[in-house]
Amino acid sequence: MGCQEMVVLTGYETVKEALVNQAKAFAERAVVPIFEDYAKGFGVIFAHGENWRQMRQFSIAALRDYGMGKRIVEDKISEECSVLIKTYATYEAILSLVPLLLAIWASVNHANEEEDDWMKCFEDPNYEELLNIARNGLEKTSNPKRIVIVGAGISGLTAAKLLKDAGHQVSIIQILHQMQNLNKLRDLFVDGIFVSMFLGFLNLFSFEEITGGFDQLPNSFCQEMSKIIYLNSRVEKIIRSSKYVKVFFHKDDEDDSSFLIADYVLVTATAKATRLIKFQPPLSLSKAYALRSLHYTSATKIALVCKDKFWEREGIRGGASLTDLPTRLVTYPSHDFPGGLGVLLVSYTLHDDADFFAPLSDDECLDVVMDDLSKIHNISKYYLESVCNRHVIQKWALDKFSMGAFTFPTPYQYNFFLKALFQNEGRVYFAGEHTTYPFGWIDSSMKSAIRAACSIHLNAHKSISQDLKDSVW
Repeated sequence: MGCQEMVVLTGYETVKEALVNQAKAFAERAVVPIFEDYAKGFGVIFAHGENWRQMRQFSIAALRDYGMGKRIVEDKISEECSVLIKTYATYEAILSLVPLLLAIWASVNHANEEEDDWMKCFEDPNYEELLNIARNGLEKTSNPKRIVIVGAGISGLTAAKLLKDAGHQVSIIQILHQMQNLNKLRDLFVDGIFVSMFLGFLNLFSFEEITGGFDQLPNSFCQEMSKIIYLNSRVEKIIRSSKYVKVFFHKDDEDDSSFLIADYVLVTATAKATRLIKFQPPLSLSKAYALRSLHYTSATKIALVCKDKFWEREGIRGGASLTDLPTRLVTYPSHDFPGGLGVLLVSYTLHDDADFFAPLSDDECLDVVMDDLSKIHNISKYYLESVCNRHVIQKWALDKFSMGAFTFPTPYQYNFFLKALFQNEGRVYFAGEHTTYPFGWIDSSMKSAIRAACSIHLNAHKSISQDLKDSVW
């Protein structure tokens, strides 16, 4: 820079103030005369002024879309490249650019094809059949069986609905009072939409919702099957034989254990929670090893209810902020809530980032995210605490029922364990997100439940001929 005077900016707050809040004055590139004469102010590397600001704004927007899984720009690039190739082909002086444009166009197309091939790994050949069963149910049975389902999560409720409608005698054993917990959240946040945002895992690639809140799905199941659910009951032992299965469980308000006798049992607890159940005879070595070894990840969500939607003053409606601060991901609502409230998923962390919050108290967690939110939006922490005064914090790693967020297999675990995880052990069947692919999704849990219900239903029909054969003897 020769003998020109320079100003050095140091410190996070100073740099942010200059480059973000005073960007028009500070976020500029110096004009280098030799490059100005050569490039005339164009190009990415040597651009400056308004041209550079527009290119920078476009680049940030495009990269943000890529980071959020959106591929809108790819189609535009592909279309633009094909037009430019035809146009530039008429100019000899710039023919050297054609190979570069061809390379860009080919790489975009290859990425699309490569992703399509990768997605084929998750295609279920039985998907249409399972979808048809979900819509129309199973055929009515002429040989109803007693079926006990362990767990009233979405997997257990799905299987129970199908089997009950098919004519089987179904009982569900649930460790906690699920309806009560969901209602507490609804009362706290006055609108069920929050339940879908908070309890459901965020899908960054697309967004669909159940009108009125995601909790309506399990609640609808529970209302229909309330008479067959044993709430606040922990399954302790499962004894199986070739003829029946006996399930021992303990209710919180009773001293002695109770038991149910069933023809089939479906276990929908997580892999970790299943290990707390004693099986007689013991599970196969492959099943026990898979349940013991399968890796689960951590997840922590912290949500705030704010009387002032301060983020909307910055033009933010929907989307998310990514940061290297402990908060990591702030998700903004695209919904309108009653009373002008705003529900902010102020932190959603996975893996080691989630473990950071695990040993902290709720007050300490709130202090951390308020600090981060204050820095991200350049707003007073005191003000944030005054307008965002209601919260929910969920740490799945510390949840004593799930004992983890969701399955996150280490390399090769998927190939080694999947068959053992969903394979039945005699009259005991298994379902849940950990027994199918892709792991970690609600629809995967429901798909595994439909498949397990079909297997039980089919075996019930097969047993008719065996019962007739036994009666002859």
